[in-house]
Amino acid sequence: MGAVLSGTSTPSCAGASYIDNQNNVSIQKVNVSNNKKGGIAICNAASASIVDAYVHQNTVFGVLISSTPGFSLLNVRVGETRAWKGKFGDGLIVTHSSGLVKDSQFSANKRANIIYYGKSGGTLDNNLIIYAMFSIVLDGKDGSSPNPIIKNNNYMYGNRENRVTFGSNLASTPPPKLPTL
Repeated sequence: MGAVLSGTSTPSCAGASYIDNQNNVSIQKVNVSNNKKGGIAICNAASASIVDAYVHQNTVFGVLISSTPGFSLLNVRVGETRAWKGKFGDGLIVTHSSGLVKDSQFSANKRANIIYYGKSGGTLDNNLIIYAMFSIVLDGKDGSSPNPIIKNNNYMYGNRENRVTFGSNLASTPPPKLPTL
């Protein structure tokens, strides 16, 4: 059956919701907030689905998807991720994974709202991506990474670098004062 996490309260896992296995992972209707190590991390899963989640004011990252070949984020709100000792502070980090990010909001994360590293792809569709230093960072400037398909209905506004950035140096300069979610 795989791992399932659902409910309306913050999961009581160490730091956040960390799932590391070869199963199918389903996370639904959760509030993951105020964790020091990050929001939701899914690593080495066969597939993963995060639906109707609120991931707010975590440190280092909001959502991390790693080595998961088929994932989906649907109606997920990721905001106000803080940097820890000058590192990260990113909303969504995808590495060595591919999937769909749809109808989600990434807002006021310290460094970048969305980052795709290491041969990651999929589709970004109908997302609100606002108020961070970088809107979307893709690690595919040398052509080695497939990168996600970015559909025309993504809305990017108020980011310091309000564009898709290929292989940019992710400096840790603070963005301007940002509104809360």
